[in-house]
Order: sequence, then C-alpha cells, then structure tokens
Amino acid sequence: AIAYKFEAERAETLLKEISLQIGRTGVVTPVAILEPVQLAGTTVSRATLHNEDEIRRKDIRPGDTVLVQKAGEIIPQVLSVVTSKRPADSLPFDFGAHLKSLGIDAERSPDGGAAWRIISKNDPAVQQRALQHYASRACMDIENLGTAIVEQLIARDLVQNIADLYQLEKAQLLELDKFAEKSAQNLIDALQASKTRELWQLIHGLGIPQVGKQSAKDLEAHFESLDQIAAATEEQLEEIDGIGAIMAQSIHAWFADPGNQALIERLRGYDLNFQSKRSDNSDGAHAGKIFVLTGSLPTLTRIEATQLIEQAGGRTSSSVSKKTDYVIAGEASGSKYDKAVKLGINTLDEAEFLKMIN
Repeated sequence: AIAYKFEAERAETLLKEISLQIGRTGVVTPVAILEPVQLAGTTVSRATLHNEDEIRRKDIRPGDTVLVQKAGEIIPQVLSVVTSKRPADSLPFDFGAHLKSLGIDAERSPDGGAAWRIISKNDPAVQQRALQHYASRACMDIENLGTAIVEQLIARDLVQNIADLYQLEKAQLLELDKFAEKSAQNLIDALQASKTRELWQLIHGLGIPQVGKQSAKDLEAHFESLDQIAAATEEQLEEIDGIGAIMAQSIHAWFADPGNQALIERLRGYDLNFQSKRSDNSDGAHAGKIFVLTGSLPTLTRIEATQLIEQAGGRTSSSVSKKTDYVIAGEASGSKYDKAVKLGINTLDEAEFLKMIN
C-alpha cells in the first residue's frame, strides 16, 4: 500500500524583520516577522527561524522576499530566500551584533550548540519568562498571575525570582494597575494554594534546562522528594527511563549551583510541597507499574488516562522499554506499539484498560 500526500502549499512574502524571543531559561530564539500572507487556510505573519545556524545556512536577511510553508501543515517556516528579489544594499544578518544593538547580553553555547543564552539570571526578560513559566497551568497553575502583572512586579522591583512571589503582601498588590481589594486577595489565595501542588509541577516550574513536564513526572516517580533529586548523581539520574546523559548533566548542574540551592531553601521556608503525593497510592492495584500511551483513544484524552493511571498508583512514561508494564494503544498507534509487541509487553485498547484499571 502506498500513501500519498499533497505537496505543502507555499507562498512568497516579505520578511520585514528578525525579532527575538526569550525562553524560560534565557535562550534567545529568532523569529521572522512577515508581511501577512494567506497560507493553507490561515493568515501567517510570523515564522520560527530556530537559531543562528539556520539563518546562516539559508542566508536569511531582513528585507528579503522569502518562500514560506507550513511544516506538517501546522507550523509556519521559512523554506528559502528568493535571492533574485533581494535588495542591492542587503547585508548578511549578524546575530551577535543584533543582540548587542538591543542591549541583550548573551553568549553562544560553549558546548558547540547553536543556541544563544542570556548570561545574567537577573535580566528582566529572563525573570519575566521564568515567572510566567512557573505560574503557567503546566506548572504551578497560579491563577490571576498573568503577563501584565508579572511585568509590573518586575518593573517595581517587587519580584526577581519565584521565591519572591511568596513574600508579596496585599498592600503591595493594591498599588499595581487594575488591582482592587478582591483581585489582590485572589492572587494571594492563588499563591497560597500553589504551595500544595504536586511535586512534578514544582520540578517543572523550576525551569531546569532540558526538563519538561514528562521528565518532571519521571523524576518524581523515581525519587519521590525534591531533596533526593538534588542529592542524586548523574549516574543515578541516567538510570531513569527517558533521561539521558545530557539531561542528567543539566539536572545535576542546576542543583549544584549555589544560587539555585539558596532558591530551594527559600521555597522550603515558605512551606512548598517537596514530597511526592504518589505515596498516597502506594497500595493501589497498579502501584509502581509503568504505562505508555500511544495513538488516540476513543473517549479518553491523554490527561484523563494519565489521571486514572496515577490514581491507581501507576505512572506514565514517554518511551517503551523493557521496564514498561503496559502499552495503551489507540487509533494511529505507531512505533511505540510495534516496539511493545517486539518486546512482548502487554498491549491494551481503551476498553481493556478501563476494565483493568477499574
């Protein structure tokens, strides 16, 4: 059987400028600001340029006419430059010089990587992204702490890092724009509620380079406390399914940093939860079992299936290995299902999973 795809729709447009985005760990990502153009049913005005090497490889310059398409029919990308339409006075884009012109003190990764990262943790842009990440739903889920409020807190020097959030007082919030008695109290209550979030949410919220949501859950499941993770060696971290040498090195280096150690102690002083709540389910029917989800399930979302697994004492993993106990396969299951069959791991459809979990 042969499956055919239509060739991706492409369009020409003007690249007006190369803008910069600051990530949660201070990584600077270039973004193409485009003259809006219709592409595959939507209006596209921005496209990621990935990094400095990608800009050099394609010789992308502000003022160029570029060919754009949607990668996977979803993400806009600059495919190439129409050099025949390039302005005569055009010059190659100098990433380092552009950073300096904007007053951004950054350096390229010393390990040979393509990423530029802001040097100072006290840079307002880095502080803002770190706080936004910490407060997001995927992390500590702090309601009412949006971008505009974070910007004000930093501008007024009320907050510099995530620990400072917990020393905020209602009187300070009432001095901010668009804050009244009720909204100020709501934010104070939301900050108090965040202290009881699950351990993986705190791990994710810390903004450790290379560590995402799934990795944070894997760390919690293996060590069960933040102190155990902080004391772990790189070798112990690498033993966790889904964590490789680069991530293990990043985690170990983050907890070894004196500034981060001081931050952890401050959070401890504000009574944040440093212990896994999974121990509450240690006697569950599937305690310690590892599940992998693949494909689309008929009625359950990934989040709902994960919650059922965790309530039964199990945990999910993003990859299949010999340590995997069950693979729950839905429609369009791919290589994970094939690997499970090859390794002789139990595979379940949604109906079998629900029957077993209940």
